[in-house]
Amino acid sequence: MMKKVIILLALCCIIVSCSTKQTQFSTSEDLANHIDEIVTLEGRIAHVCSADGRKMKLILSDDEIITVWQKNPNERFYKNDWQGKTIQVTGKLSADTITKSEFDTVFAQQHILCHIDQTPCIDAAWVNNQWERGNAEELIARQQQQVYEKMSEKSTDYIQQFSIIVDELKKISIKN
Repeated sequence: MMKKVIILLALCCIIVSCSTKQTQFSTSEDLANHIDEIVTLEGRIAHVCSADGRKMKLILSDDEIITVWQKNPNERFYKNDWQGKTIQVTGKLSADTITKSEFDTVFAQQHILCHIDQTPCIDAAWVNNQWERGNAEELIARQQQQVYEKMSEKSTDYIQQFSIIVDELKKISIKN
């Protein structure tokens, strides 16, 4: 009887490990084919959100931007710990589609975009500073041009923004 239980447990472990196969990426080559799957991404952290520390901007080797989110919304990323670091992150991959129509509305309302995930920036102090210094309108126009150029390059009327929710996160060193 005990032997059957051990064999059954081993079989269950094999089935579970096969069903949670992880795919590793350092480019965006076929991320869209792995939405809602557990993946491992490697890249460099270009920015940690200074407003709430809940997200980071990961840049893959082909310059694709991925938003890295904490699994626990009460946890934070800290700029000194992560910004500029090369990392490996494992977690569930998702994508949001932001349409030209949605961008038109955001730009018409004179919102400055977050450069991590292309949503209106929530860093009120930074946004207010841009308006006070007279930089906001030029920044919005530049962001609008970049977004529309990206859509034009891909011949779409939307941008797909990838994100990953952290299961495992570690700093890695680049070998020369």
